[in-house]
Parts: sequence; structure tokens; C-alpha cells
Amino acid sequence: MPISSQGTTFSFPGIAGLYTSISVEEPEMEVVDMTAWDDQFVAGRGRKRLVATGDMKSPGKITVDYLREPSSTTPLEMRGAYGQLILAMPAGPGGSVNILRRAYLESATTEIATGDVIRGRITFLIDHTYD
Repeated sequence: MPISSQGTTFSFPGIAGLYTSISVEEPEMEVVDMTAWDDQFVAGRGRKRLVATGDMKSPGKITVDYLREPSSTTPLEMRGAYGQLILAMPAGPGGSVNILRRAYLESATTEIATGDVIRGRITFLIDHTYD
């Protein structure tokens, strides 16, 4: 079955386009070493007691490679921007899947050639405040 790239769009306040690929980096979770000084005698040599705290050491990231038409706003003018990131992708006949997350724009690169569409890569930090 052929796969179509039609409908693979993203939008963020001030910018919208077609994405060519998306990369997701999961949040890094915090794990604490709770090994007591006498655990080596009780649990056996070399054993550690690692406990997941449920907290995150770093937020998740989404990197979008995209194509878009020239406009007055470029990602370079948006550093530090915050807003709703919307990723839309086709899912079966006539359907689509939308992913909506609040995010900060962490970094962006832009490539512009004469008479061509704008190509670029934007990395967003996901806001996990409401998870």
C-alpha cells in the first residue's frame, strides 16, 4: 500500500508548513541511588537500590524537519516562543491524527534558496506542566 505525505502538516504560533520528518526524544527520568552503606552485606556484593522518583531531569523534545512557503516570520525571529504545537498526519481513508502539545521553541535552522521553498529544522521543548 503506498504511503502519502499529503496532510502531514505542523503549526506553531507564527509558522506553519509541511513536515518531512519528526523525531521525538522522550523525557529523561530521574533515578536516585538509595543504597545504604550496609546494603552490600544484606543484599549481596555490588547490588544497588535504584528508585525512580517520578520526576523528569529534562523535558521531552520534538524535532521537525519542514518545508514551507516564504512569509514575513522566520524561526530566527521566534526563539523562546511558547505556544500550541499541532502536528497533523493522515490515518487511513479520509481520517487524520492530530497531536497537540504546549511547547517552547528551543532552536531553529533555516535554509532558503532563490526561487525555492524554505527548508528547515525546528526543535521544541515540550511543556510537561499539565501531564
